[in-house]
Amino acid sequence: MAGKAQGITPDSLQHILYSSLQYAAAHQQKTNTATCFEGEWPSVMNMTIRYPYLGNAKECADANCFTVANLHNELAEIYLTDSARYSFLQPVITNAYTALNNYKNGNGYNFWRQYPVHFSFKQFDTTVLLRQPMAYPLNTKFIKKAANVVNDADDTSLGYYASLLQQQMNRKSSSFSLFDSVRPWIDENRRYQHWYNFRNKDKRNSGAFMTWMGKEAQVKYTGMFNTVLHNLTFFSPASKCYPVFNQPYIPYGTNDVDAVVNANVLFALAKAKQTDSSRIIKNASAFITKKFMQNRFNRATIYYPNRYHLHAATARAYAAGVEQLNNAVGLLVADIKKHQQKDGSFKSSKRLNKGDKVQSTVNALYALLQVGHLQEYETAATINKALQYLLTQLQTDENGYYYWKGGVFFSGGTVVKNFLHFKSDAYTTVMMSKCLLLMIEMKKNGIL
Repeated sequence: MAGKAQGITPDSLQHILYSSLQYAAAHQQKTNTATCFEGEWPSVMNMTIRYPYLGNAKECADANCFTVANLHNELAEIYLTDSARYSFLQPVITNAYTALNNYKNGNGYNFWRQYPVHFSFKQFDTTVLLRQPMAYPLNTKFIKKAANVVNDADDTSLGYYASLLQQQMNRKSSSFSLFDSVRPWIDENRRYQHWYNFRNKDKRNSGAFMTWMGKEAQVKYTGMFNTVLHNLTFFSPASKCYPVFNQPYIPYGTNDVDAVVNANVLFALAKAKQTDSSRIIKNASAFITKKFMQNRFNRATIYYPNRYHLHAATARAYAAGVEQLNNAVGLLVADIKKHQQKDGSFKSSKRLNKGDKVQSTVNALYALLQVGHLQEYETAATINKALQYLLTQLQTDENGYYYWKGGVFFSGGTVVKNFLHFKSDAYTTVMMSKCLLLMIEMKKNGIL
């Protein structure tokens, strides 16, 4: 359904929204398959070039926590705005939550489920349970060991927020603390620094949240040179950062600090009203704000290659009540307004999914709508132009439901950030559904 945003009514937006949510419901997996579990949504891992240890360029459908958690949370938020209108989403959300709990691991969540993986070593030949991709082929023993990662703060914050949403849906309450789970993994009193943070001139011991919830490799600290040397030679058995069979691993052996991860943790903490430690919240917000001040968005994050994902995550955390992000919000709005294309779209770097126009535009639109204050920031025209472009990109599936083609929402990080991507039509569509919901409310209230 191509069209223009000018003059579009709340009813016409509601029609598109309802159809896009029907798409999400229809494309949720109903049974387990070789590439997707019941209750989840199809997503793909796409390696765009040949790369050492990872093998040839290839694309493969696969399952991960990040996809199902994000879709669960966005759909649950939409459902809670009008449970009668969106009643058909209730079983969809319930099934997604059941699937999400398979990624829970102790007091956190892991990106992967556990699978039996068979491969040989000199000492033994056995079938063991490792956290790995479900179907994506891992060609070497090294990468199979390295993929067995520890829990991370990103998926953990998504999982805890999902539990909070389930409580709201079921009108029950129970005590759980996301803050207690992530508090041990703060970037303070550390001897080490990840090479990507060092390269980006990030402050050591920033006090912000680290990505990985596990112990780092015990590198003898004689200065940053020695630490970075072990980081960059992690593929060598001589490196302290070399992965060990059947031991949960932190990539490169050294923890990192990522701005989007920090924004996602701040968002979940704010929603759970667990922002008691003003010092840590201030430090995490300062780390994010510095990334906007540096104005190098194609390299500002470790795991999120889309130029505007940081904008969307930061705006969402701010809207949830993290007031310490106020300065970052002003900078993100200015950046979005400055870089809109003539057709209303936004672009990432050319090497990322050919500019990743649809996902970039959805991210930018999502950010502006989360920030709100359209008159103060003078963003109504930018929002309408972005919607106009996105309406030209609307697709129709075999059932006649509307959807948007999935862009890159996550990556393998660091050196493969622009080459190993995760994409999902359902992810991009549901994110756009949230945008439509926010626009409908603004139009009804005369704001847009």
